[in-house]
Amino acid sequence: MSMVELLVVLVIVSLAYTLILPSMRNPTQSVSLRAITQNISSHLAASRSRSIATGRPLGVTFDISNHLYRLEMDGRSFVLPRELRLAVTSARSLSREGPGTARILFYPDGSSSGGNIRLEQHGRAIDLGVERLTARAQVVQAP
Repeated sequence: MSMVELLVVLVIVSLAYTLILPSMRNPTQSVSLRAITQNISSHLAASRSRSIATGRPLGVTFDISNHLYRLEMDGRSFVLPRELRLAVTSARSLSREGPGTARILFYPDGSSSGGNIRLEQHGRAIDLGVERLTARAQVVQAP
């Protein structure tokens, strides 16, 4: 091998290293944000299904100040990581627990009160929207 070939290989390896390393630096952070979003989405869908099956309105209450959300269908609470920033936009009149809480309500006809849930963690954000008519929860904006 000549010295020129060796330098070319070193330049290529260093470029690949600088391009790939930042995307691999914190893969668990983006995965955990996606996993949290997926869990919330599946809990919203389960609440909608249970509301239809039981014939009564059921909600999911988000306690922003305590970093948790609660399912009315079975009373379970899920604690969110402290470094996660949570913001929920929903009908203010639906919140039963006062300031710092938001509630998304699902109706027996398959509709919902609607709302938007924004999750931010380590500079990344995901918005999860709940449609009023279909009560479908879907990511409306992803990083």
